[in-house]
Amino acid sequence: MTEEDFKKQATKFVTEAWERIFGVSNTVIANSKLYGFHGIQLIENPNIHQLLSSMGVVSGMLDTIISHLSNPGVDLGPENVRLLLNAKKQVSQLEAVAAALAADDEALYNEEVEKLQNQAAF
Repeated sequence: MTEEDFKKQATKFVTEAWERIFGVSNTVIANSKLYGFHGIQLIENPNIHQLLSSMGVVSGMLDTIISHLSNPGVDLGPENVRLLLNAKKQVSQLEAVAAALAADDEALYNEEVEKLQNQAAF
C-alpha cells in the first residue's frame, strides 16, 4: 500500500470511527440520563459492555493509524489528527464509565459520565 493510499483510507476510517464512537458515547449519555446508575445496569441489549467491546477493534485500528503518523509522507492534516486523538480519548472515557459500573461505584460512574458528556459532540 502506498503512503497516499494509506492516507486516503486512514482519513476515511478516522472520520467514520469518530462518528461511531461519538454515537456510542451519546447513547451511553442518553441512557444514563434516562435510566440512571441502577437502571443502566439493567439494559440488556446493547449494554455498555457490549457497546464498549464493539469499540475495541476500532480503537486498535486507530492505534495503528497513530503509529504511522510519524512516517514521512503520512500527513492526515490537523483536523483528522484532532478527530483521531479525540476518538481515542472518548474510547478511554467509555472504558472509565464501564469500569465504574463494574466496580458498582455510583459516585465514580456519575463523575465519568459527566466527563464523557463534556467531551461528547452533540
